[in-house]
Amino acid sequence: MKIFRKTLKVAVLVVTVLSVVSLILAYTSTFISPAKTPEIAFFGLGYPVILAFNLLFLIFWIIKQSRWGWIILVSLLIGTPIHLRFFQFNFADNTEDSDATTLRVLSYNVELFGWYHWRSNIQRRNQMFDQIDRNRADIYCFQEFFYTNVPNRFDTRDSLTALLDAPHYHDHYTHEMYNVQFYGIATLSKYPIVDRGVIEFPNDKNNICIFSDLLVDDEIIRVYNGHLCSIRFSGDEHEFVGDLQSDPGLLERSKVARIYLRLKHAFQKRAWQAELIRNHMADCPYPIIFCGDFNDTPVSYAYNVFNELLTDVFRSRGRGIGNTYIGNFPSFRIDYIFTSPEFGHTHFKVLPEELSDHRAIWGEVSY
Repeated sequence: MKIFRKTLKVAVLVVTVLSVVSLILAYTSTFISPAKTPEIAFFGLGYPVILAFNLLFLIFWIIKQSRWGWIILVSLLIGTPIHLRFFQFNFADNTEDSDATTLRVLSYNVELFGWYHWRSNIQRRNQMFDQIDRNRADIYCFQEFFYTNVPNRFDTRDSLTALLDAPHYHDHYTHEMYNVQFYGIATLSKYPIVDRGVIEFPNDKNNICIFSDLLVDDEIIRVYNGHLCSIRFSGDEHEFVGDLQSDPGLLERSKVARIYLRLKHAFQKRAWQAELIRNHMADCPYPIIFCGDFNDTPVSYAYNVFNELLTDVFRSRGRGIGNTYIGNFPSFRIDYIFTSPEFGHTHFKVLPEELSDHRAIWGEVSY
């Protein structure tokens, strides 16, 4: 019995050390580019689980009155800025400057408006239109936007510009089929677009970032709308991840290896893409609003690239965790609205409807 207890104590201590080290590596993953060290990005991805283990061990070692309780507590306190990227507790009343110009912004990965849900695509598209209409904005940034130039088939862009009273648009498509179906990204605005451009990713032709210069009350504001590299799990890999959450005993080495490689390559691509956009922003002479689907969590290098330059509206006005992704893969906050320091933030919300594989986000900013 003594041997068993001693062995158990050593095992618990080893797992505790691994948990603390993993937590520190999760913090570190936000500063080290996956383009150079891709493995460290997995610790950032696993941050919620790693944090939960540390909290459990904190309680365990405090009950045991061990110095390990203090070690874990210190490691948790060191990561406070990281924790506040993930969790927010904004309960203060919002304040607005009556003299400020207020802009409402909606960002939404619309998953092609449900185009490939053949039995219900019209219904799903219309539900999404209603959802967007109920949450009116001045600027709309859509990722995975679908457009067809076949009249009366599956109209999106023209219907939205009319419905939302946002006649000015900037769209760019990375894919087309038969010269009638187009897949890409779109920004709609009630304000005139006086200039526009595209930031292409040499390492990924499937994703893109566009920027649109809006004339707002005699001032120009630049809106970036980006979609960073997706993981692109195949159908069976999505199913495997879903099954794995309910039954960890289903681990299959070959599928795990494929998922690992897909994640690794996506981490690397997003690092390059984030740096490319940031470098472009660094030369921007105008106030910036940046909306997008990063496909990365707040505990990631890609997020940190923008966090060093801009401010996350969720962190100013959001509450809770703010999960935006819906799917078999663990749910995270991967959709964002950032602004440059010229802007104040008055409201932020994640819309509850689950009509795409992402939830829409809505923010109100002022300057």
